[in-house]
Amino acid sequence: MLLSLMMCRACWTAPPTFQTLRLPELPNTIGVAGPFVGIAEDALIVAGGTNFPDRPPWKNGTKTWYDTAYVLPSPDADWLEGFKLPQKLAYGVSITTDAGLVCIGGCDKTRNFADAFLLRWDGKSLSNRSLPQLPQPTSCAAGVLIGSRIYVAGGQPGPDPLAGPSQAHFWMLNLDDQQCGWSKLPSWPGPERFYAVAATDGKSFFLFSGIRRVLDQQGKPVLEYLKDAYRFNPAAERWARLPDLPHANAAVATPAPLFGDCLLLIGRGADGENVDGPLQDREPFGGEVLCYKLRTGNWQELGSLPFGRAAVSSAQWRGGIVIASGESRPGIRSNQVWWIH
Repeated sequence: MLLSLMMCRACWTAPPTFQTLRLPELPNTIGVAGPFVGIAEDALIVAGGTNFPDRPPWKNGTKTWYDTAYVLPSPDADWLEGFKLPQKLAYGVSITTDAGLVCIGGCDKTRNFADAFLLRWDGKSLSNRSLPQLPQPTSCAAGVLIGSRIYVAGGQPGPDPLAGPSQAHFWMLNLDDQQCGWSKLPSWPGPERFYAVAATDGKSFFLFSGIRRVLDQQGKPVLEYLKDAYRFNPAAERWARLPDLPHANAAVATPAPLFGDCLLLIGRGADGENVDGPLQDREPFGGEVLCYKLRTGNWQELGSLPFGRAAVSSAQWRGGIVIASGESRPGIRSNQVWWIH
């Protein structure tokens, strides 16, 4: 069923209409958080991720990692199954390239990985090819492709975000010169973070929101939800501070897609509100859409979509944006796949 989202007139001369379409649901009936999502040879790939298959986390459910990969050849096709990642993996960086889907970092139940690999689809089989490893294992980082260069920012040191300090890494890999490996670039002039949202206008790298581990007055590790924003100029290797978001908006679909003059943060993810109560009482993630206007440098609220997701990657496919699976509320996954045009 098609639904529509009307954008505000302040952003465009005439307000465009965004339509959302439900694609075939992921064969994993529970859905997964933190999967790799992207495009290879015009097919949608969703691979890896985590869920609680027996019972929810507030009932001591067991968090399970997957190496399962699914391929959707076209929006009106059925999901193809029987494919595997090199290992069980979730919460890595997904980058769609002309050669296929690049998967970077991530973690399993016990540790982070520095691995990077390329998933390729030939119409029948899904293969993977190793790429240069990251300088350090990381998960829950954010990244984008600018030209032939992949940029990756932030992360956490292990599967448990409270177990160690958050990360402020900023790395670059030139796909046209892979033998040089990953280069270390200057970090943004702000706090370390994971679950940030990355974006690009084709020239610059943008870093929005995120979460970091801090210690409270009793020395207990807690999470701080960030609403700061930055822009990196690759030519000058220089960062600039941007206006803060209206509210923290961590773990929403990344990369944030570019639409006209706007970088879109799709959904209201982890905002730091109502996080002190029991997990089972927390609200579903909202469907609000934020726009960062490139021309003016301002933030604009654009209304709401009929769904909200966190711990998810976005992919541009056939003229639209795909949001596949992810968390619908803390601890709960969804196997829905949405296409936004």
